[in-house]
Amino acid sequence: PDDIIIGTPDLAPTVVTIRDIFPGFGLPFTSSATFPLSRSPAVQAIMRLLEIPVAGFKREDVIEAFSSPYIGLIPEGSTLTPAVIDRIARNAQIIEGYSSWKNGFDLLENRLKKTIESPDTPDYRVREARTELENTQKSRKIVDHILTELKGLERADICKAHIERIRSLLAGLKINNAALLSEHEREDLREFSDLLGELDNSSLFSAGEEMDYREFYRILRAETGEKKIKGYAHQKGIKVTGIRELQQMKYPVVFLTGLTDA
Repeated sequence: PDDIIIGTPDLAPTVVTIRDIFPGFGLPFTSSATFPLSRSPAVQAIMRLLEIPVAGFKREDVIEAFSSPYIGLIPEGSTLTPAVIDRIARNAQIIEGYSSWKNGFDLLENRLKKTIESPDTPDYRVREARTELENTQKSRKIVDHILTELKGLERADICKAHIERIRSLLAGLKINNAALLSEHEREDLREFSDLLGELDNSSLFSAGEEMDYREFYRILRAETGEKKIKGYAHQKGIKVTGIRELQQMKYPVVFLTGLTDA
């Protein structure tokens, strides 16, 4: 593979296509193409998690966070799954709003307890209700924990304090888990951590003025879109490059793609 080079006039989209196809055939590749940090799936997962308070603690956003392979919200060894938590949240009639999670769980637990205690409830239904109550209480425990952490982000504060709370949240979630992330994804998270450091040291916030979390999140989202990363520059394999760079290189095997007639 190191003897092969692919040249294209539209480098970034071509690399995205190759990234999705080549691994399925066991073909490694390398490229100097740059991408916005916001295109990293791992960083997208973090940003969607951090957006939950901004969007109003919607059920679908919370369940998406629990479903993410990049964020370890469900404790290791737990019998709960995102699908179970989603079903329980739906049964609790939770739609959105921080307080609706507590109120919904309260109502569901009370309803299940009444079912269990009622002399009119058949034995099989009592067993089902007990299992559902146990899962509801387990779900509530882990959901309450993460929602409380996210709720804490909402306080108006200086930039440094917002960043410290985000770092604390992500460290507590053990989001940079080698068992879940590839080296490429871990590098993306290091770039995200560096971005937080750059914001912390930015002259834009040196005055120490407070801002609400919604405004800080808007700035952070914009910065992840502006920050460029070389996502595949450190890998070995088939080289993918732009047409102009190709003119300065010599390879035994050359492929050209994306060319059209003038």
